[in-house]
Amino acid sequence: MSLPMMAEPVENETATAATLSLPATWVGLHASHEAWIYATPDDRGRIDDSDLSILRSLAEIPAARWSSLCSAAGWTPLGAAAMSWCEGATLREVREAWETVEPLLTVDEITCRPARLLNPALLPETTTHGMRKLSSMVVAGDDNNLQISLQIAHHPAKLMVDLSKDILSGADPSLAEHIRYATELNAQA
Repeated sequence: MSLPMMAEPVENETATAATLSLPATWVGLHASHEAWIYATPDDRGRIDDSDLSILRSLAEIPAARWSSLCSAAGWTPLGAAAMSWCEGATLREVREAWETVEPLLTVDEITCRPARLLNPALLPETTTHGMRKLSSMVVAGDDNNLQISLQIAHHPAKLMVDLSKDILSGADPSLAEHIRYATELNAQA
């Protein structure tokens, strides 16, 4: 009995969710995340570009279908971020999926990478005069610290901290860390 020959990969062909099964897409995204952790900055950019291409191709996959896969495989922050690109997904559903495995988002580049891969079209508009307003994120964040942290971590640059120190002093420690990180990042720019 002979085994069928595997097709040779086409040079420069980019795999997408349309050409991969959903389980293969899930596995591929998670494998590339592991590769990203150990990659050089240039290689990280290439991995991000490749992953974003795959994520964009999820637009025609119903969110409920992706959710079923992730429920069976086990939710991860990356799986939740991928759902944000699926048809019919809501930010609340993405956040609720994320909360099942990671109720707090720590400030480090590995943990925050899935937040940077969120579909920006799903995030509320919080920009005024080129600055992302924290007060708008709080209103849009459904009073949920993780959802606000996800919005900040998605793109921490140009965050305008327009809340009083009294309000900020009562912020959840994890959320306060994201605010502090974004503030420091902006001060360096």
